[in-house]
Amino acid sequence: MKKKILPVLLALGIMGSSTPIKTTAAEDLLKNQINISIEDMVIEFPTVLYKEENYLKLRDFAYVIKDYKEIEVEYKKDENGKNKIYIKDGKYTPKGDELKSEIDFKGAVIGTETLSIGNKDIQMSKVNVKGYNYFRLRDLAKALGLDVSWDKESRSVRIKKMGEMNDGKIQFRETATEKTEHSPILLVKDAGEGNISITYSVKVNTGGYSLKTKSVKRVGNKIIITPDLIGPPADAMVTQVISYPTTTIIISKAELPEGYVIEIEGEGDAGNGMLSDR
Repeated sequence: MKKKILPVLLALGIMGSSTPIKTTAAEDLLKNQINISIEDMVIEFPTVLYKEENYLKLRDFAYVIKDYKEIEVEYKKDENGKNKIYIKDGKYTPKGDELKSEIDFKGAVIGTETLSIGNKDIQMSKVNVKGYNYFRLRDLAKALGLDVSWDKESRSVRIKKMGEMNDGKIQFRETATEKTEHSPILLVKDAGEGNISITYSVKVNTGGYSLKTKSVKRVGNKIIITPDLIGPPADAMVTQVISYPTTTIIISKAELPEGYVIEIEGEGDAGNGMLSDR
């Protein structure tokens, strides 16, 4: 899929530039276009706007997420002989007409459709255009275990798996120990009330230093701590010896991704998270 980033201010229910179409089925159907962001890709996505909500063609959606979450879409009869849509884990087979923006609302039908997803039947609102089913973005995402949110930086609708954490800053509280060790230290403990404490050190070549924390951020499964070394006063008498000033920070367990690794910036990977009660 080709990476595209377009300045279109659209979100899940926010209208962009739309073309009104008169139709005997629904006079308030509109052509629309949104940008969908998955991992490092932003894809231009044609949609149907109905009651200010974006409806996506099911096959378009399956095609766009195929490298992120593989699903197979089948149309077949159920045990009662009725046509039914089945969605299951599997490899999506492109049909060649995905992400085409030509939408003709003549004869469009607005209603509901029952989809079989896994072993569960889920009823969704739909717009049927020329035999293609369009479903509400939020409904599809929820049924497939995906989260949707508005990404301000890329001006797109971001899709990610439920439970995945976004990269970003982590709030922390520092309880500086003003202590210097003679060997490196990384200690992770349960601090109670849903928190952990991280005690860490940074190597310096002379004594007299103290350590604080400048920032903590999450990047993938890494918790990256940026230390702030504070040197001794200019007139202080210091010894020329390797030392390890330490400090302790408190952060919430809710900020920790699964299988997290703690990295002290400038010190490399410091170690894995070691909590058993998360």
